[in-house]
This record gives sequence, C-alpha cells and structure tokens, in this order.
Amino acid sequence: MNSRLCAFSVGVIILYCTGFLLPCYDEFFLYFTLLSATLGVARGSHPYSLMLFCLAGYSYASYMVAQRQQQSIPETMVGEVVSLTGYACGLPRVNDKFLSLSFCIRSGDSNELVHVDKLRLSAPIAQLDLLTAAPAQVSVRLKPPRGSLNPVGTSLDQYLFAQGFGARAWSKSGASLPLSELSPWELMQWQLFRWRWALYQALSDRVQMLDHGGILIALALGHRGDISDADNQTLQVSGLQHLMAISGLHVGLVMMLFVRVFPKRDVGVGLIAIMGIVYILGVGFSASSQRAWLMVLMVLMVVRGFVRFSWWRGYLLALGLVLLLDPLGPLSMGFWYSFLSVALVILCAQNRWFDKARPLRSLLSLQVVFFCVIAPINAWFGLPHSWAMLPSNLFAIPLISALVLPLTLLGGLLLEVAPDLSSAALWAANELTHLILLLSRELAHYLPEAKTIGWQAPWSVFLWLGYLATLFMALFVGRRHAFAWMLLAVCLIYVSWPTKPAKTSVPRLTVLDAGQGLSLVGEAGERVWVYDLGPAFPGYSVSDRALMPYLKSRHFPLSVDTLFLSHGDADHVGGAERFIERVKPGRVLSGEPERVNLPEASRCQPGDQSVSGSASSDAQWVVLYPPLHFDHVKGVSSNNRSCVVKMQLGELSVLMMGDLEGVGEFDFIKSQLGSLKTDVLIAGHHGSRFATSYALLKRVRPQYLVVSAGYRNRFGHPHKDVLERAQRMGVKVLSTADSGAIILSKAQGRLEVTEMRSARSAFWLWPHSR
Repeated sequence: MNSRLCAFSVGVIILYCTGFLLPCYDEFFLYFTLLSATLGVARGSHPYSLMLFCLAGYSYASYMVAQRQQQSIPETMVGEVVSLTGYACGLPRVNDKFLSLSFCIRSGDSNELVHVDKLRLSAPIAQLDLLTAAPAQVSVRLKPPRGSLNPVGTSLDQYLFAQGFGARAWSKSGASLPLSELSPWELMQWQLFRWRWALYQALSDRVQMLDHGGILIALALGHRGDISDADNQTLQVSGLQHLMAISGLHVGLVMMLFVRVFPKRDVGVGLIAIMGIVYILGVGFSASSQRAWLMVLMVLMVVRGFVRFSWWRGYLLALGLVLLLDPLGPLSMGFWYSFLSVALVILCAQNRWFDKARPLRSLLSLQVVFFCVIAPINAWFGLPHSWAMLPSNLFAIPLISALVLPLTLLGGLLLEVAPDLSSAALWAANELTHLILLLSRELAHYLPEAKTIGWQAPWSVFLWLGYLATLFMALFVGRRHAFAWMLLAVCLIYVSWPTKPAKTSVPRLTVLDAGQGLSLVGEAGERVWVYDLGPAFPGYSVSDRALMPYLKSRHFPLSVDTLFLSHGDADHVGGAERFIERVKPGRVLSGEPERVNLPEASRCQPGDQSVSGSASSDAQWVVLYPPLHFDHVKGVSSNNRSCVVKMQLGELSVLMMGDLEGVGEFDFIKSQLGSLKTDVLIAGHHGSRFATSYALLKRVRPQYLVVSAGYRNRFGHPHKDVLERAQRMGVKVLSTADSGAIILSKAQGRLEVTEMRSARSAFWLWPHSR
C-alpha cells in the first residue's frame, strides 16, 4: 500500500514539475486506474503496478487541471463590461481607497461566463457595505487572471489558478439582492462569510489601537491583509512568516486543547474532528488548514489506537488523500513546506533526535536540521535565508504557540462575553508579539545572510547534491553520535562560507516584468548594474518580489556596481530605501536626486561612465542625459529629467531612456554628437505616444524595441503610433505585457532573446488552451 500511495502521489506531483498536461487525460485516467487497481490486487507492489499508479495520478491531476482551466474567462471577454450576480466568499483586503475580495458568481449576462465560479473583485471603498451586507448584482469590467511573470519567484498566475479565480474584475456599480435567491449551498457559504466578517469586524475594532493588530488578526482568522509593511518585512527576513498562516502548528495546538476537554472514548475523536472542522471554517477553510486538520486527525487516530500502521504509512496516506482531494496543492509553497516539515519530524523522531528528558536540546537540534534543509529550497526560489532564522524560530515558536496564539484566541472568544478581559488578553498578546519582532529584527540586522547561490553554474548542482547527502547522512546517524554533529557542522559551514559572486558566462540584459513600471538588470562577469526598481504598493514591491530574488538566485554575495534611478516617479523608485539598505550598491545615480530623497543618490552627469571587464567580457556604461543646466531650468517635466544611459554588455549594446518623451527626447537627440547605434532600445515612458519618435529610431537603429508595460494597462501603452513607427523602421517590438520578463544576450554576433511566457509552458499561465 505504501508504494502504491507513493506512486500515485509522485504522478500528481510530476504534473506540477513538468507543467505539461497528459493528452487524452480523461481516457487515460480511467484506463490507468482500472489497470493499476487490477494489477495491484493481483500482484501487490509489482513494478508495472507502481508505474500504472503513477500514470493514474498524472492523468487524474491532468483531468482536474483541465477542469480548472475551463473556469477561466476566454480572451474575447477581457475588457468587457458585464453584469454578475453573486456574493462575497472571502474576507476583503481594504485600504483607504479600494478593497478586493473573493466573489462567488451565481450567474452572468454572458454565456461565456457560465463556467466561471469565482473571481477576484476590486472595488471603491464606498462599495464595502454593499458587498459585505448582502448578495449583490454588480456591473464589472473583466480582467484576466494573470500578472507579472519573472525568472525567479512565484507568479500571480499560479496563485490565482491554484485558488480557482477564473478572472479579476473591477466593480463599476452594484445593487443588493435578497437572500431568497440563494440556493441552500450558496446560503451556507454566505452565512459562513457573514460569520467570519462579524468576527473580523469585532476583532479589528478591539485591536486597531495595538501596534501589531494585523498579526493578531492573522493568527486568529488566517487573514493577513492587515499586517503592516514593517511587520511583513521583519517576518520575512527573520523567517517567521510561516507562523502567520494557519498552519499545522496552529491547528494542532487547537485540536490538542480539544483533546484535553473531550473524553478519551471513541466518541471523543469524532467530537475533536468536528470541532477541528469548525475551527478551520472560522479561519477560512484554506487548503493549508485542511491539510493540517487531516494530518493531525490521523496522528490522533494512531495515538488512540484506531488504526495500526507506521508513521510513514500514515504520512503517505495523508499525502495521497490530500492530493486526491486537491491535486493542485503542489502549486502552493505551503504544501511543500508542510509535508517537508512533517517528514523531517518523523525522520528525526525515528533516528533519536528527540529526547523527552531534554526538550530544549531536542528543539535546538530540530531547528538546526530545519535550517539546513530549508537552505537549498530558499536558494532555488531566491528567498531570504538569514542566520537570524535559527535563533528567531527557536524562541518565537514556543512563545507564539504557548502564549501569543492562546491569548489571541482567548481574546477573540471573550469579545462579547467579557470585553475587559478580552482587551487584556489581546494587549498581552500584542506586547509579546512586539518583543518577538523586536528581537528578531535585531538578530536579522546583526547576523549575516546564509548562502543562496543560484543554480546557473554546472558545478553548483553537484555541490548541493553532496550537501544534501551529507545532511541526510547526519540525520540517519542520530543526534547522540558526535559524527552526526560533525556532518551538521559541515553543512552549516557550507551555507555560511563566504563566496565570490557568481560569474555570468555571457553578458546579458534582463528586463523584469514590473507591470506598469520599469526595472532592468545588466550583468557581465561578476558585475551587476540595476536601472530602476519598479513600483511599490502596500504589501508588495517589484524590488522585493522580483528584483531581489532574481539577483540572489544568480549573484550571491550581491555586488551591484551602480544603481540608476532614472527619475523620481513612483513606478521607477519603489522600495528604494529598502533595496539600498540590503544591497548597498557602489553608486546611486538619478536624474532627480532631490525627489528620490536618498542620501546615497548623486545627480546623473553627462559623460559619467564606468569601465570594467576583460578581453573576453567587457562592460561599460555612459550617462548621456540630462544636461547639467537643467538644475536651473524651470518648467522641465519630471519625465524629461530622466537619466539616459547607454550600456555595453559584451557584444550587446543597450540604450535606456527612462521616461524621456516629446521635447525632452528631441533635445536629447540634438545634444548627441556621437553614434547612438545600439542593439536594444528601451522605449521611453513605457511606449507612450509622444516617445520613441522616428528621429530617435533613425539615430539609434535598434534591432529590438523593448517596452515595459502592464497587460492591458489603462494608458494604452505601448501606443499604436509607436508600434507603427517601429514597424515602418523594421524594428522588432517586445513588450513585457505580452512576453513577461525578457532576457537578451549577444554572442558571436547573434542576439538571443528569451521571453518568459514562451519559455515557461506551464498549465497555470493564462490564457489556457481550450
């Protein structure tokens, strides 16, 4: 049974790893399932049976993915204004002007929306009462379920697909509907939302004056939308963000409380299971909470003697059931972390890494093991992996588990019954949280970051394989042997030993998918140049989510030679202070240092340049614009103060225009006496109508015009006039709106282009083949 469960699970996971749907999945699923079941009964764990179980898992996952793909809107509906009836089915994220929430659809005025069950709805804050008080009929403009796609990190497409969102939409207007129009199942979902919304409002009112009220709401209800940016950054760099999700730790603690309350007879397990379901319903019934409930319930059944099998069989049974119920689970990072954590706990328990007589030493041992195991995973995804994670988790997990979470839940339960006692419990939880974050922030400041070198060098894969082999050898030897600790010490030294920055074999330019913003990375040898950082919004910035993971996956330690901030607009300098604090670039140049307002920033000066490299890979940049006299000229727009830079990356030449347009672009052309010929021209102002003129195209004569713009943005970038001018000049146009991130390199006179949306043929990327 163990081997067949493992084979089925591997088949489901293979789909996620390959991103390729099995053809004729429905026929294959029936065929492979019948054959594998027949052969499995007849011959046990025969290799053919295992292969068929694996194929059955693959075809089953392909079938479920295809069903999910049918729930997305077609391309023909994007931008259409339609009328929908439905109801809120997820707590809203709210700021001063807008809100967004999950909206379950009952019906629409278009037959093409009949298969769309749920969308992510955004609306003005004025519609909050309308959407949360009753089901509603709303007039919306449809957007596709897609977002930016970059070389490193998870994508919005992946998240939206995993959550079942068939579209995004902007609500233009709406009206309430009576509850009588809902079916019994829809009414149940609506009542669940209303219950959670009432809990959220009551808890928000009580914690709004507390410094870390957003964290308390996340612990109580699994809603992370109210966590402040400062707290989010601290949680990220200290490795404590996993404690803010409703994970196995939270569900396990709550169900253990039920164990102490309910009788130990058979009926007690049923009551505990029911109360556990009530709890995970209250926290949103997320996939992570369902996984945790199932695993905790299986542990309880083993402990109580209802079933008799090994821990590994129980683990595989839980994994198989989770993938059977939710074959899209592997799209979530939480799936990998949760099952990896449980596997490590079982492995450590079987190899005597736990000692009941010495719980603190056992906890320390487990944290060291987790730190070493998570290192290569974070390296792969370009995620932060600081040494602060080890001590932070060591004291944060016990404090949050034993004090902060119980006090928060107690405060929530007593909101109406004993308001004063509820306030006292929440205040105590807030103060403890403040202490935990303060210590974690200080540790993250003083402790170095662990190695997160990427996988681009051929030898790095073999080094990491050797590292993992050493780590698991230590686990199997056991904690009581000095040899095991010697092996662990080798692993710790490896992830912390200082290394030279990784070298780029072929110089290249990466235009990140920054939405309606701009962020470029030039690489040559060990040197890195960054031009603009993209936009930043509450809870999200391109520099944190896309730029930093990309840099760390390819170059660690980071060695950014120069950071160019073209001008002061928010879509170019988002998160600049945090980026400079983490990376510490050699120089910071800007066309508007007074607007950027950074002490490190100096003014771009024409003729300023840098040369570095060798005979095989040389790189240089030179500032061409704006002129120095602009300091004293009034009336020049911010866009036309952009720092224009020409960069040579090996054989590849690039001209970066910032937001230069109109009069500024004409003035730039007149001021340049030398050649402007380049291979790649980064379009000014995201391809706006008044930029990238015929005159500029004639002087530059690029092979490619690259536009950084958001998909179907409201400005209409790139403008059709720009596309027409490029076509007439014989220039190929690439846009991040269509291509995702774009990587360009040139070797032996041949220019290579990689477009992320073409390179990644993953099934979760919209639009889906139908």
